[in-house]
Amino acid sequence: MPEGGSAFGLSTGPSWGAWWFENMIWGEGGQYSDEWEVTLDTPQAQAGGQLLHDLFHADGVASVSKDAVVDFTSGVVASTIGSTGSLKGVLDGASFEVGTAYLPDGPEGSGTPTGGTGLAIPSSRTPEQQKAAAIFLDFLTSTEGTSTFSQATGYMPVRTSAVESDTMQAVYAQTPQFRTAVDQLADKARSQDWVRVFVPGADAILNEGIEQIVLQGTDPAEAFAAITPRIETAYRENVEPYL
Repeated sequence: MPEGGSAFGLSTGPSWGAWWFENMIWGEGGQYSDEWEVTLDTPQAQAGGQLLHDLFHADGVASVSKDAVVDFTSGVVASTIGSTGSLKGVLDGASFEVGTAYLPDGPEGSGTPTGGTGLAIPSSRTPEQQKAAAIFLDFLTSTEGTSTFSQATGYMPVRTSAVESDTMQAVYAQTPQFRTAVDQLADKARSQDWVRVFVPGADAILNEGIEQIVLQGTDPAEAFAAITPRIETAYRENVEPYL
């Protein structure tokens, strides 16, 4: 292993740290929230935080990467968690054989956070603009279109017809690493905890707590206690009045 390397490298940052940590906290039986109620004070959630803490500060397994995918591709770290969208770049850039696997199960649970972006047509646009947008979205999300996008990136196809198409079946046969995410979604998909995706700013706040644990070695109970009131305030101010 090169100097400064580790068995496991992770990157933090808004919209990323709270993404991969959700799998860890679920694995210990915890969660960020039960619907709108923040549950970071439960023993299970804090067990997830302790697992994270120990990876970096007790076991010597993990290290912080500015860009974990780059560090993995260059051989600085032996493993990482990355977006499927980076897979094609990793396969092209690595000088070694790359293996892929499901996110790990924990002693009390498992789950693969699902999410991503979406496509929409604003109702404020003219009928002509809406029609043009609909034609474009039909092209973009077609079996052929999503197959082309998936081949170029590693991202999940957005249609089952694409997964089952001859084109993608040939890709999976030639590059089985692309198949891992498809199978994982079918076997392990779990909707994300509400506060992360529905409370404005909560994702970044969660990441701050994660970074306190990872970068500063803060006790998980202390880190979670510090961020919980801020998430609850964001909910009361930005969500609750509109329910």
